[in-house]
Amino acid sequence: GYFFRRAEGGAAFENGAIVMLVDGKLQPDAEATDGAMYMVVSDKNVKWKGEPIPSPEEEQLGHWCCFLGQVPVVVDGPIKSGEYVGPKGDGSGIGRVARLGDAPVVGIALASKEG
Repeated sequence: GYFFRRAEGGAAFENGAIVMLVDGKLQPDAEATDGAMYMVVSDKNVKWKGEPIPSPEEEQLGHWCCFLGQVPVVVDGPIKSGEYVGPKGDGSGIGRVARLGDAPVVGIALASKEG
């Protein structure tokens, strides 16, 4: 995982939230932005931490995020193993079933979930 600061004045995100990285700062997934990279907040799950490692004080201003690998994501509604997961797009950080080519995708569900 890699550490990124939240945008100025941004509230903390929950572990598993889908966020956008825009101009090097984490933002809610509220609106698709050109040049945005979608990531998953993984403060509780990150096993490998890339450089530079922030001080404990700096760590309070951001989150460890992953954009590759297996990390838990909060998903709204049912999803089947193998379906694509993308941001809900309302700023909640919650994922939803996505269609490749129709919406941003952050990964593939490795397990199914009902309701």
